[in-house]
Amino acid sequence: IIGAITFIYLYIFATVLLLPGLILTLGGGFVFGLWLGILLVVIGSNLGAFMAFLLGRTALRSWITEKISKFPIFAAIDSAIEDEGWKIILLVRLAPVLPFNLLNYGLALTKVKSWQYVVFSVIGMLPGTAMYVYFGSAFKNLASLASGSVPSTAKWITLGVSGVVIIVTVVFITFIAKRAIGKALAKQKEKEARAGEDGP
Repeated sequence: IIGAITFIYLYIFATVLLLPGLILTLGGGFVFGLWLGILLVVIGSNLGAFMAFLLGRTALRSWITEKISKFPIFAAIDSAIEDEGWKIILLVRLAPVLPFNLLNYGLALTKVKSWQYVVFSVIGMLPGTAMYVYFGSAFKNLASLASGSVPSTAKWITLGVSGVVIIVTVVFITFIAKRAIGKALAKQKEKEARAGEDGP
């Protein structure tokens, strides 16, 4: 229990401090296994994401505004969120167009409601989380094999089947999400172009 709680706190701090979370996600699978690893990473990453979101809307707003201005695509995302709301939050979580930790802060600058940010971040981040935790747990099994400990046949079958399902699902969802994001951003650019033509 102490190890699990410590892991969650580490993930929260890493997220708030803009440190890469991939190593922790892989580590979650390696240390805790697939299902518990997914649960702990979901809790830690989303608590960290929400803390970053709150900081981005309060104490760090000016700093984040300056940092996010270096990414022109964010202006289009911001405008798209005004029109599409939670759909864009879900899509950019499924197929990130900005680094995860920076996106947490950047979304704080939009008009998205806090509950929408939380709910659709959890849903959107889940497929990628499951895939990377799976990689970590698979590496643990390979490491145990190399050390002479042979996992049971049932465990290998479960690991293999779950791995195929997770990876195929994530690849498919990411492909669909990227297309949807592209269409939404293109639609937003067309809208802005028409507004410019109709202006004085």
